[in-house]
This record gives sequence, structure tokens and C-alpha cells, in this order.
Amino acid sequence: MGYASSSHLLAVILHYMSDVLIAQDRKVIGNLFMICKVFIYILSIFVVQTGIMFKECRDGIVNDSQVMAWLNYEILAFYLNITAMAVFLLFCSCKKFTSIRERMGWGSEFRKTMDYLTYCKDDIHWFCMWFTQLMLCVLALVMRTKQLDSIQWCVGLLFTRHLLEIVLLRQVYFNSKFEVKSYLKVLLGAIFVLNCFLIKLYVDLTE
Repeated sequence: MGYASSSHLLAVILHYMSDVLIAQDRKVIGNLFMICKVFIYILSIFVVQTGIMFKECRDGIVNDSQVMAWLNYEILAFYLNITAMAVFLLFCSCKKFTSIRERMGWGSEFRKTMDYLTYCKDDIHWFCMWFTQLMLCVLALVMRTKQLDSIQWCVGLLFTRHLLEIVLLRQVYFNSKFEVKSYLKVLLGAIFVLNCFLIKLYVDLTE
């Protein structure tokens, strides 16, 4: 657990150092820092994954230990983010994606000369977060070890929120014009209310 936390901290430091160096037109050193960040994160995932794949870890310990559950989340989040980027590219091939840069009028030149994922890096995090949360809900249902009765309200609210977020993502990123209409405000309010209910249900379940 300490190794995973340290690697996260080091990766964040290297990421922002890379951004600062690139902004100062020291692109070679900045890109080296970025490569180091990627390799450190991949190495940490490899070490954590090999550490939790023993038979004694799979047979019941994950269900009884919050640390083991968190380490499993680390592995799942890594692979789900990679899958999310592939799904994002698939969606973009079917429906035009309008980035923040394009809405600000800065995207016409960069879109033709820059790698597409780099071009969308300011926006893609939102899609990856939504996709990762959705897949974690699905995996939690598939891999559950207890009955569904005690968490059925949580499951219903979570999937309702994910469906509302699909509409939100469609309006914000897959629409040529971003307009804050009245129904969008209602949608954001509904998502906020659902989050409040989920917090209450979490407290009730822990008790």
C-alpha cells in the first residue's frame, strides 16, 4: 500500500514538473519527465498486481480487507482507463467530439497537427472517469459475494446517475454548440440530489 501511494505521489510530481518545463520551452527534458512518470506508474501497477495474485489473497482476503480491496481497485482503474480511451476513440469515430479548445477558437490548427489524444487531453479525463465508475459498478455486481437485497437501492441510484451523466456528456462534449439550457440545470440538480442520497445510503450500510 505504501509503494502504491508513493508511486502516485511521484507520478503527480513528475507530471507537473514536465508541464512546467514544457511551458518554459525545455521540451526534451519535459518529455523525459513525462516518460519517467508513465514508466513509474506502469511499474507500480505491475508490482501491485503481482503482489495480490497469490491464492491466499484471492480466497476471501479481498472480501475481508479494505487494503486488498483498494489494491484491486488500483489494478482495475488502470486497465479501465486504457479501455475508456479506446471506447472514447470509437465514439469519436461515430460522432464529432467538440473539445474545449475548439469552443475557445484555438482548435482549428492544432486538430490537424497534433495527436488526437493529446489534443483532447483537457477533456478526456471526464469521459474516463464516467466510464471507469460505470464499469466498476458492473464489476461489483458481477463479482459480489453477498445478496443484492441490502444494496439494491444503491445500485438503482448509481445506474440512474450514470444514465443522466450520459445525457450530460452528450450535451457538453458531443454537441457543436454548448448551451446551458433549463433542462441541463435540472439534470445537474438531479445528479446532485442522487449523490446526496448515495452518501446517506453509504452511511446507513456502514451502520
